[in-house]
Amino acid sequence: MTGFMAPFKGARGTAQERAVRILFNKRHASLRNIIERTFGVLKKRFLILKGPMQNYMMATQNNIVLACMALHNFMREYVPNDAYFAEEEADIALADNINPFNPMPAAQGPDMSAAGIAEWNESRRAIADMMYYYQHQ
Repeated sequence: MTGFMAPFKGARGTAQERAVRILFNKRHASLRNIIERTFGVLKKRFLILKGPMQNYMMATQNNIVLACMALHNFMREYVPNDAYFAEEEADIALADNINPFNPMPAAQGPDMSAAGIAEWNESRRAIADMMYYYQHQ
């Protein structure tokens, strides 16, 4: 789907191409893990985010999420010993144990054109190449 950058599948190519893909998948999974933990903390703290939102307009729903995130960030800065943050820090230790060969399932989204898919694949390859290049300098 537009805007979604999936991890690489399979391990074809040269040794360096495989290493590039493995590095990208590992960082992709690590980032996804951080995002999921962040939303988990937000849902625990702000119960309005936990269940289905009432019949608010989409703009109102977006503002509710943004307000919760702003409050979360404010509390992160000024209340560092908060119980929710302590729990989040304990979960961070698990993030390093992600298996890059077991990527998340692909999202089901609208069918894209071949040109759109090729463009996203090329963007993903460029990002992966830059990650590998900067790690090995």
